[in-house]
Amino acid sequence: MYGIFRRSGKLAWIFYLTAVVIIGAGFYLLVNHNLGSNRNKDEAVHSISLFFDLCDQEKSDRERLYCLRDMATDVLDQYGLSQVMTALETRVIQKNSENPVPKCHTEAHILGAVSGESMDNLGEVMVQCGRSCGYGCVHGAALGALRKDPGILDRAASICLPFVASKIPGQDLTACNHGLGHGFTEIAGRDPADSFLLCDRLNSANDKQECATGVFMELFETSVSVDQAVIELPNDLSIFCKTIPIGYQKWCRNKAGTHEYRKTQNTGQARKACENLEVGLVDSCFGSLGAYYHFIFNGNVVKIWEGCQASEESETRSCLFGALGSTLVTDSSGALGRKLCSLSSGQIRTACLKRLDDSLEQIYETP
Repeated sequence: MYGIFRRSGKLAWIFYLTAVVIIGAGFYLLVNHNLGSNRNKDEAVHSISLFFDLCDQEKSDRERLYCLRDMATDVLDQYGLSQVMTALETRVIQKNSENPVPKCHTEAHILGAVSGESMDNLGEVMVQCGRSCGYGCVHGAALGALRKDPGILDRAASICLPFVASKIPGQDLTACNHGLGHGFTEIAGRDPADSFLLCDRLNSANDKQECATGVFMELFETSVSVDQAVIELPNDLSIFCKTIPIGYQKWCRNKAGTHEYRKTQNTGQARKACENLEVGLVDSCFGSLGAYYHFIFNGNVVKIWEGCQASEESETRSCLFGALGSTLVTDSSGALGRKLCSLSSGQIRTACLKRLDDSLEQIYETP
């Protein structure tokens, strides 16, 4: 190339210098554009954090949630749901770095519900929600969309179909069906029997049971509707289970262990509640209990393992399998699940690791 410049003389050097200046100017603009983008991103995160900080100053938790709901529209309009959700989870992780499960599910419910009411495309809202905060935003979005347009009920069976082909099909589809359960409960006027009946509009038995978990949560655990208080279950769960449609009664009895833990905060009592069920329900009750422990204990694998240890090996294994499923909701890499499995030994440990590997293979298989 130097020979060309030498033969062409001064004119070639002018072209060469001009090219250097243009390239240099382009690089300068590119760098400054990236710096500007980073500044804008940092400013957005800071502004969104101020929004959450302001609501944190409220005296009670319910007033804080009212604040989030009332101010959410302006923040979402300015920064978009995806960016607000990312900022929320990042903020929670930074404040509680030792906690592997970010505690922002209820806040995400509210942001999703507000977006579901204001946006026309429920699927798009759910995509923007992402998997942050244990899919709380997805759950809220379904309720918000149903609140805005109850006519969605007519196509309830097809709402979650796009998630069948998503990157993590099992978890995404489960979150969508669960979210519909939250929404159906409000549409049904929070009547338990009518809420469960609406889940019958979904396709498979699995879809219906995932929907039922949303109904149960909305009624008795954490309501997406800030204005609604959860209902107190009777001391004897079997009494309540007899009041809902027969297709959900067996599933309801599987909640005996989690219900007992909510009442007593005692893992031993929770285990006994599962052990006292008819033989065909015991293992599934322990599975439900393990899934519940992951969130209640904020991913603390030592507490989960201690809570899952039962008198029968099959019961311990079922509890661990349930917990593994929940760990993958908050850590799809499987690292947290491996930590949990490592606390066990022998055949239980082997079965635990195999279950985890099989689940990861299913999660990341190509649709």
